[in-house]
Amino acid sequence: MTKRQRVSLRIDAEVSSLEGKLVSYLKEDPILPPRDAAMRAIKAFYMPWVLENDLDQAQLQNLAATAVEELQFRIFQIQQRYGIGGAAAFITPPPRQSVLSHNGSSAAPMASVGAAPTIAEMRQQINPAELDDF
Repeated sequence: MTKRQRVSLRIDAEVSSLEGKLVSYLKEDPILPPRDAAMRAIKAFYMPWVLENDLDQAQLQNLAATAVEELQFRIFQIQQRYGIGGAAAFITPPPRQSVLSHNGSSAAPMASVGAAPTIAEMRQQINPAELDDF
């Protein structure tokens, strides 16, 4: 039997620094445990590069598309929450199911999004209770 190896990342920051405020926010956020919230963001941002040499081209494109959708959804949430940008600035939110979801499970490839919905349609899709789910 081989010994299980682990890797860890510890983040320390001065409480009053931006990094300290970020870490404190993650630790105090009641929606997701800090590890899950941090891993979700890290996966969306880095996963295509991490698995670039481990996946075939089709799998990598699917993973990259999912990462983009996760990031686009967060951008959309920020735009909705803070009322920034006009109609041209809004990005189509992706379907909610994702291979980068917080439970770490794989999902089927997502269908590509057709024509961009109107702002009114996007607003109807948003549940205000989910605006801070990242």
